Amino acid sequence: MKQLQSVGRPVSSSALMSLLEVYDSSEWHEIASQDLPALPSKAKSAGTVDNAKLLRSGKELMAVLARAYSRHVCDTDTEKAWMRAVAKDPFIPPDKKNTATLCDSLDAMAVLASESCALNYKFITLLLGMCQNTATRVMLCSMERMHALFMEVLPGRKLRYIDQLDASRQRYLQHHLLTWEKGGAATWDSLEPLARVVLHVLCFEDFLKGAYAAFIQLVTDQLDGGPPFVQRKMLHYVLEMLAKKPEQEGLLLDILVGRLFSNDLKLSAMASAKLTSLLECHGGMKDIVVRRVGSMLLGSIGKVHTTFASHNDAAATKKKKKRRSKALPSELIPILRSIHRGVLFLTEIHFTRKDTKATSEALKCYMCVLSFIFKPSTGDKRSRLLPTYEYDEFSRIIRCISSGLERCISLVRHREGSFDIFDYGSGEGDASRESMEKSIASLFRAARKPISCSTNIGLLSLIAQIQRSEDRFYNLLYERILDIRMYAAVNRRALLTLAANCMSNDKDTCRVAAFVKRLLQVCCILGCRSHSSGCVVYCGRRGVHGHLPNMPRRNMRKYTASCDDKGCG
Repeated sequence: MKQLQSVGRPVSSSALMSLLEVYDSSEWHEIASQDLPALPSKAKSAGTVDNAKLLRSGKELMAVLARAYSRHVCDTDTEKAWMRAVAKDPFIPPDKKNTATLCDSLDAMAVLASESCALNYKFITLLLGMCQNTATRVMLCSMERMHALFMEVLPGRKLRYIDQLDASRQRYLQHHLLTWEKGGAATWDSLEPLARVVLHVLCFEDFLKGAYAAFIQLVTDQLDGGPPFVQRKMLHYVLEMLAKKPEQEGLLLDILVGRLFSNDLKLSAMASAKLTSLLECHGGMKDIVVRRVGSMLLGSIGKVHTTFASHNDAAATKKKKKRRSKALPSELIPILRSIHRGVLFLTEIHFTRKDTKATSEALKCYMCVLSFIFKPSTGDKRSRLLPTYEYDEFSRIIRCISSGLERCISLVRHREGSFDIFDYGSGEGDASRESMEKSIASLFRAARKPISCSTNIGLLSLIAQIQRSEDRFYNLLYERILDIRMYAAVNRRALLTLAANCMSNDKDTCRVAAFVKRLLQVCCILGCRSHSSGCVVYCGRRGVHGHLPNMPRRNMRKYTASCDDKGCG
């Protein structure tokens, strides 16, 4: 029968048994990594290695040994012969294959593939084929077994293709294959035994690396277009593969980070939870994850910039001046939401003092986003859109960045004793510093002309994080706390917390006294029952009474006592 014809040059049963003894004594990946004997000096000076020829010879050897092993098992073990028939072994004639349920067939494939995987590699191919079944139930069952198989078979190191092997291994194989061909190459028995084992195991490693990459692609396809319950399952597989095995970790991390920026809110939330779980298990990956998230943020910002540029038509080309739109273009909304989720994920990462690189990368991400939001051109008068920070979508991003900056800057100050925001620009040299200075100047201008009080408080908090030591920040805060609208119920706590924090860290007592006097003016307008008096009480207890010429010490004590009695603070 055609199915029983030879698949290559023959191999004897003694050669097969010697190979089985090697695989029984060691794991296949240990054999692939073992040291090889040194070659003669003439062999080392041979020409370039033909990797394609090595791979062709290795594939033939794999097929020959797989067929010989299948025959050997069927002749010696009745139970495994039945299992191979159920698993639809390609080396068994169709008329001898047993009909079985789907689960029995898949289980048989998985069991056989895990036992002597290098000799049963054909069942990995069969399982991969079942993973592409259009029936969801069949696909899920196959993917589950395929995932479990890879977690069992893959070694604790990265796999290598034939062309990625050490030059010494390639020359070793080429030398013995050339010697074998000179001797006629009639059978595989005439190939040097160790070279035969090494060729077989290294070509299996090449096959396994390709099969694993194909499985990851199938997982990605299901994440892109599968039902929600399938997507949840696939994300769980991605997390396990990334956490347990180093193979294809870059690709798997890109899959998780890409889903973090997905327009599907549920899928994005699941990806965020998986990334958080990953960092809890592997804290050393924080800088890598932050860098990948930062690159995705840069890509999303580029899309936003392109959309803004397309809507910034010059007014000079229009006879009639159009009113600025208070609504963002619809295509920007999902992109901005994904940026917000990416920034939110960065703020939720638990950085420690040891995470120097990760903290630095996070600060660069924050400043990159801020540099775009407060880029002077985004508030151009010729634009048909409002400045970016005046939209709610950008305001949420700003508040999120402010929270993240506070944590990162605090870590840097505790670790290094000082902090300079210009060290964390997106570029290098004077150009980066000049660009950041322009963005910060735009940030100050935006904080002086607020559209909403909540946004204004967010901008003030942001400036407090990056340039609190600047006199112009205190001048700005001194100006803004006199705005009665800032003390609305929804904003009062945030504003007073900001003012109290700034004054508690300020060593200039005269300046603190000036702030206290201004807050007293606000208290007179709002009434003593306003919670703003709580900030006055806090500052008054810092010993600034002597710097208040219009407020004697006894009056300050009387005032603070009155506020305490009425529950103002």
